[in-house]
Amino acid sequence: MNKVDIDKDFLKQITMLYAEDDIHSRVEMSEIFRNYFKEVLEANDGDEALIIYKEALKNNKTIDVIVSDINMPNKNGIELLQEIHTLSKDLPFIFTSAYSDSPILLDAIKYNVTSYVVKPINIINLILEIQEHTKKIYEENSFKHERDELNTYLSSIDEVVIILRSDLDGNLIYANKAFYELTKYTKEDVIGKEYNMVSHSDVSKEILIQMWNETKDGKFWKGKLKSVAKDGSTFYVNTTTIPIYDKETDDIIEYYHISFLITNDELEKREFKKKVINNVQDTRRKDNVARKMIDDLQAQLQKYKHMDLVYESLRREKKKSNDYLKQLKFYAEKFKEIEEK
Repeated sequence: MNKVDIDKDFLKQITMLYAEDDIHSRVEMSEIFRNYFKEVLEANDGDEALIIYKEALKNNKTIDVIVSDINMPNKNGIELLQEIHTLSKDLPFIFTSAYSDSPILLDAIKYNVTSYVVKPINIINLILEIQEHTKKIYEENSFKHERDELNTYLSSIDEVVIILRSDLDGNLIYANKAFYELTKYTKEDVIGKEYNMVSHSDVSKEILIQMWNETKDGKFWKGKLKSVAKDGSTFYVNTTTIPIYDKETDDIIEYYHISFLITNDELEKREFKKKVINNVQDTRRKDNVARKMIDDLQAQLQKYKHMDLVYESLRREKKKSNDYLKQLKFYAEKFKEIEEK
């Protein structure tokens, strides 16, 4: 590793605690550290370092790493390490020492020291050590935070949103509470089975093929699906299928299927379509009757064209016919609007 490996942007987020009883070494090293780190807290022995760390915990201030000499008065580095790890087991702790004898190393290992640097210190190597160990903790905490956020989000929507997860072969590996309550399926019924099993036979194979092709290409698929419950009843959902990636390899590892129930809306829409179709058909029938009546009157008019009563009758029937035609046009336009949605 060399200097170009130092991530200065990352290190500027790091607060370190540096314990060293030699005042000249501490001042010199702290000055160098401040060029790289967000904050450097200094302690001249283990007792002072422990006080600083406890005060930071009390005030919810984060110390990301401790670098400490081993041989210090009052409380040495090994004793400090023991105390710190009773408060925080995962905190990176790096020893510096002019000695590399086995007894000290064995004690350091015994109390889970993160790393051990022999004096004279190679400052770049030490900074890279700090960067490596603090980045690991940072990434682990970030992942845990993201996972906790996702779990909280999923829990909050579990009652109202249907969530399914499938593996790369399209087999179900998870279904949430809302799905089981709606469909009456059990885990044994669905886990390990194909996702397509919950789709109604009315759903065309082309739609499902399109869904899988798009998500396997890394795209989101959105669409309306008709599904079937365990008792054979049907329901409609708006579904979004999302590919989930591995953070390290960027490969797709599974799929999320997030669905919102739209059964009532869909049934109402279909019922309205039926009413429109029936009204249009009824209007056409009435229009045909009206046209026949007009034709009959026109035939009569040829025989009795001077009779005022026939003219008046014809005028009234023409008005009725126009009204029917207007109604037919209205329903036809409404039906066209629904079909285009």
